[in-house]
Amino acid sequence: MLDINKYNFFVFDLDGTLIDSHGFYDIMDSVYVQHLYNKTVSVKFLADLEMLFRKRLNTAYSMDYYMLLDKYYGKGNLNENQILQKLRFVKENFILPKIKFKKWAVDTLTELKNIYNVKKFALVTGSNKQEIDFFSNDSRSDLKNSLNINSFFDVIITRDDVTNLKPNPESYNLVLKKLHIQNSAEMLVFEDSLDGILAAKASKACVIGIRNDYMLRDRFKIQALSDYYYNDWYSVLKTIRYKHATR
Repeated sequence: MLDINKYNFFVFDLDGTLIDSHGFYDIMDSVYVQHLYNKTVSVKFLADLEMLFRKRLNTAYSMDYYMLLDKYYGKGNLNENQILQKLRFVKENFILPKIKFKKWAVDTLTELKNIYNVKKFALVTGSNKQEIDFFSNDSRSDLKNSLNINSFFDVIITRDDVTNLKPNPESYNLVLKKLHIQNSAEMLVFEDSLDGILAAKASKACVIGIRNDYMLRDRFKIQALSDYYYNDWYSVLKTIRYKHATR
């Protein structure tokens, strides 16, 4: 059984681990096209189209893809800045406000902080800083009333802080540096995705895999690579309470 008492640094992924977000991000482009062009286009068609652009350009994000959408569904007269503004509007008004913490996630974070208040907490996320600020400060955010992300964590690493995203271990190595961690075995990481677990393991951390139904195709690989695996946050919470009571 996990002995949580021996770790001094608790590090959490956000999307899919602490919050239910993948389903909402998946529909964002469909909502974008509906809002901007008043066209109903399937989520799968747009996801496949975007994937073609990403593979062709070998990048995680392609403005050419959104330029094509504007030519096909609109008038083809939007520039890059206008598209970025409209994407941000759709995200902040139709996507981010709907995202919630996974059940028992906040309870687990709060319990850990109450029991181990001298230990350090970090967040390592593929979200950008604007999204973290939205979740923490914007009145439209459902997360804001449950937990202030910015004030809860001692260190927050976003995609804006690194050159290489997961599965590259750069983000976790940056946590080691910022928290002055000499022994990475003292770091306990909570992750839901294969890329995230590969990144954390490459930094020599101990990893807890948290079930995410959007990652089921990689479930067996995730379970095999994780040092511990839990189906939900309540199971983690029970383990924490048990180890605290018996220490």
